[in-house]
Amino acid sequence: MKSEKNYFADSTFLIDLAKGVKEAKSIRKKAKIISTSKLCVYELAKFSELDLDKVDENKTEHLELGDIRKAGDIYRELRRRGEMINQIDILIASQAIKRDKKLLTADSDFKKIEDVETRFYREI
Repeated sequence: MKSEKNYFADSTFLIDLAKGVKEAKSIRKKAKIISTSKLCVYELAKFSELDLDKVDENKTEHLELGDIRKAGDIYRELRRRGEMINQIDILIASQAIKRDKKLLTADSDFKKIEDVETRFYREI
């Protein structure tokens, strides 16, 4: 089981944190480490009202070849089951899995990915 204090954040968490959502702020105070994907930073960039200057470059992860391989496995499994989700979410999940971190999210689509351990901090 992954540490409750070491998370890989999905963009839903980062957006909520930037907007001051109570549940996100509470987790941020208790967490030891929260890292994220460069893909989540891209998703944040789509919302012009969010301040990207607050993103800690030292805690953002690039896609590695192992992440891409894992994402391909996840994609094929979801397609086989007829449960496809957003492809960026597949890549984000693969990064959390390969880094052995718990994914911090409010996006229920991640429930479709069997290998990713998630912490759902609020309902969408």
